[in-house]
Amino acid sequence: MNKAAIYHRPESEYAYLYTADELRLRIRTAKDDIQSISVVAGDPYNWQNGTWQKSANVVMEKTLVTETHQYWQASLTAPFNRLNYGFILTDSFGDSVFYGDQGFETLTASANDDSGLMGANNYFKMPYFQEIDRFKAPDWVKKTVWYQIFPERFANGNTTNDPSGTLPWRSSDHPTAEIFYGGDLQGIINHLDHFSQLGINGLYLTPIFKA
Repeated sequence: MNKAAIYHRPESEYAYLYTADELRLRIRTAKDDIQSISVVAGDPYNWQNGTWQKSANVVMEKTLVTETHQYWQASLTAPFNRLNYGFILTDSFGDSVFYGDQGFETLTASANDDSGLMGANNYFKMPYFQEIDRFKAPDWVKKTVWYQIFPERFANGNTTNDPSGTLPWRSSDHPTAEIFYGGDLQGIINHLDHFSQLGINGLYLTPIFKA
């Protein structure tokens, strides 16, 4: 098992609220290394007789794959909008490990579950499902075709605001950070009809101020 390739980060694109009560989890592994992954989870305050009680064991699904990595995903809910969770990974040789907030723990072949794990201490935590923290893209964004522009290098629409030493357009085959061509917002405005013809209806500008 390639443990170096296994990656998860709480409260990030690897653990986020998809709806007000649905938590989506992702984990990355090496490509063609892991046979299956399940998520073990439970309410962090559900203790009985000194033992933390786990209430969910969800099998993850394979999603995106790259030349080097495989990504997995699962969805979980929680009655009280809070969860502790960890991952049980089984590789192509049948070896299993638990992966949590404190790293890896070995699982025995005779007990391929989480019965021997370190209680709630070695679990990732989602303290509370905060609706205010959930990313909600506006409807118009979902229908937008974006065009990204580095304004200084796009078009010079107003030569009166050119910085000192501005070069003629396309005068250098090897531009550097110290070279200026005078690109400005007026240059972008002058090309709005061209964007419209291309089907572009959203512009994303890299920083337009000195940084």
